[in-house]
Amino acid sequence: MDEINLVDHPFKREMAARAGTATHGFDRAYFDDPESLTGFRGYGEDGNSAEGKRDFRAEALEVVAALRALPPGDGTGREVLDIGCAKGFLVRHLRELGVDAWGSDVSAYAIESAPDSVKPYVRVAPIHAIDARYRVIHVCGVMIYLTVSEIREALRRFANAGAEALVSYEPTLEKLEAWWDARDEGAFDPLRKQELPAETWQALFVDGGWHPDSRGFWMRRS
Repeated sequence: MDEINLVDHPFKREMAARAGTATHGFDRAYFDDPESLTGFRGYGEDGNSAEGKRDFRAEALEVVAALRALPPGDGTGREVLDIGCAKGFLVRHLRELGVDAWGSDVSAYAIESAPDSVKPYVRVAPIHAIDARYRVIHVCGVMIYLTVSEIREALRRFANAGAEALVSYEPTLEKLEAWWDARDEGAFDPLRKQELPAETWQALFVDGGWHPDSRGFWMRRS
């Protein structure tokens, strides 16, 4: 499966200059520098300059719906893991809704910036370092930072960790092109390793043992 070279891909907007922009990873410049040409340019609970408005409460309710769609559990393990939790806003809303929610992110800066009430439940960890059994894994906009082989391995690890459902939406190549063309200074992200067409994402999930249900969740194939 070929990976997409974002710099050489024929987008309408010139991307080469942004590809050369210095970046130090998922640090303050990536999350909160308003002058940055990459990243979020201010990651807050109500959204950010790059992505626009976000409603973490609505996202939390969607995760709750995925959890409720599962058969009764055996009482072991935890309920939800938010991989790529950033500053832990989703984790906070989930816990306020009574969900046993936890989070992980590769960014030490983001975890340190989490609300104090959330800090005991979030940690710095890569995508493959799952520390317990979780019934639902929320992983959105995270696997775009992986190679295809890493995506395949992550999907296998999710199943091995006991996850029964994934709530996962990755930006497709089609949506990305439309998004960049709609914004004067769209946030090109040189940390992303690839963007894939919608059918390729679906094939990766299916090959990894997950199948879509009618509600849009990915359920582990038994």
